[in-house]
Amino acid sequence: DIIIHEVPLGDVPAWLEEKRRKGAIIDLKVYVGLHFANNQMTPAFI
Repeated sequence: DIIIHEVPLGDVPAWLEEKRRKGAIIDLKVYVGLHFANNQMTPAFI
């Protein structure tokens, strides 16, 4: 089953760390998505 969580962007790093400490496996794609969410894309990528 997939469970969806809504977490404010600024709280995500701490939230993910808490989940990881409790045994969750965090897919690398989550961190890639966060990188792009936190950084403006240059026109070359648009």
